[in-house]
Amino acid sequence: MKKIVLASILAALALNANAEVFDSTSGWTAGVTLDLGLMGVTGGTGTLDTKVGYGMNLMGGYNINESAAIEINAGGFMGPKAGAWDISSSNVTVDVIGYYPMNDYHLYGLLGYGTLSTGETNGSITASASKSGIRIGGGIEVGRKQKNDPALRLGIESYDTGITRTTQIVAGPIWKW
Repeated sequence: MKKIVLASILAALALNANAEVFDSTSGWTAGVTLDLGLMGVTGGTGTLDTKVGYGMNLMGGYNINESAAIEINAGGFMGPKAGAWDISSSNVTVDVIGYYPMNDYHLYGLLGYGTLSTGETNGSITASASKSGIRIGGGIEVGRKQKNDPALRLGIESYDTGITRTTQIVAGPIWKW
């Protein structure tokens, strides 16, 4: 149900009546975020209690107009332990971003789909799994007034494949040109 509500919100934001298709704010975007959050894995080691982890994501994409963008996101998340097991994950997603422009900031919501790979290591023993899933999130971009202005993205994003679930706070610079 949450996914349907979020998809509806993103569609409404992207179809903002004041936005022109391919207006003066259209153009390329790139950025990096540092992530701090929670990760839980269900797999060969059983159910992992949700643990704190950290990560980094790189993204690049295209702003269609002031209210909509498409991004490719690639990143990794690490840090949690399940007993003697070290847990890490990496992801690649394609995200649709909906923006609601304000004076000095833009609210955003994202809906993405991609692959999350999870690895578990205990000494010389390793286990891994890859599965596709949905990525959702939202937050704020501060400082973006014109096309070439840098911005700071702050948000909460979550990825769920049924095997692995991550929810993290993200923060980092975004450039649009």
